[in-house]
Amino acid sequence: MSLTSYLAAPPRDFCGAPFGAGRVISRGRLTAQGKLWRCWQCCAWLARVNAAAAILHTLQLAEWRALSDAHRAKALRHTAPARARADRGEPHAFEDFLFHYYPFSFAKLETWHPGPDVGMIIDGETPASFSDRHYSSLHTSLGEVRFVDRAKMQESERRRLEWIRDLLRATRDRTPNFSCFGLHEWAMVYRGIDVRHASTTPLRLPQEEIDAVVESLPVCCSHYDAFRFFAEPARPLNRLQPDQDSRQAMEQPACLHANMDLYK
Repeated sequence: MSLTSYLAAPPRDFCGAPFGAGRVISRGRLTAQGKLWRCWQCCAWLARVNAAAAILHTLQLAEWRALSDAHRAKALRHTAPARARADRGEPHAFEDFLFHYYPFSFAKLETWHPGPDVGMIIDGETPASFSDRHYSSLHTSLGEVRFVDRAKMQESERRRLEWIRDLLRATRDRTPNFSCFGLHEWAMVYRGIDVRHASTTPLRLPQEEIDAVVESLPVCCSHYDAFRFFAEPARPLNRLQPDQDSRQAMEQPACLHANMDLYK
């Protein structure tokens, strides 16, 4: 159940108009200022109803903190060793990949949030993490409910979320291709021009054998964030030429890297 049933009743003179400018002009017997105020009262109530309808679940502060602490404990199993290695200047060829490839700080990875459709029932002082920058409050019969206010999102944030949503939907709905065999990894080190991990993890095969595999098998990488790391001589060998603008037309669900897009 959404929070709409816990809201206060609408204003007594609720006019039902989303915006009342036209009604102000047409009803000259009422003062323009008074009528405008009543219509904006109605609009404010409608805004609260819309916000409440988007909140499908509520959590008590104690529940929220328990879930947050459990997430942090799980995240620390990975972030704490990575922090320690970073302090010692000690790289890890595999485990550091996610921390370097994606621009998420350790603190963000350790922070839990249930999503925009869950509100927190405030009992006492509002935690500092629920600032007015992204959150608003609804006053209901349950008490004050703090929630992520989508109307406060910056336009750039909204466009980014819509873009990744559309990308994931397109990826999910496309016919999978199971025949790429991970050759993008071989194409990245083709001819040994730029082996990024050579100092920490040497190649297990001679360069000649790696080159022969790339040249003898069909390379059909559809993932732009893999293709852009191909060695330059390997790029023409790829049957597809994905770029940033063609991602929604190219991505497909059998790609190993499709799971990496979920992390975004």
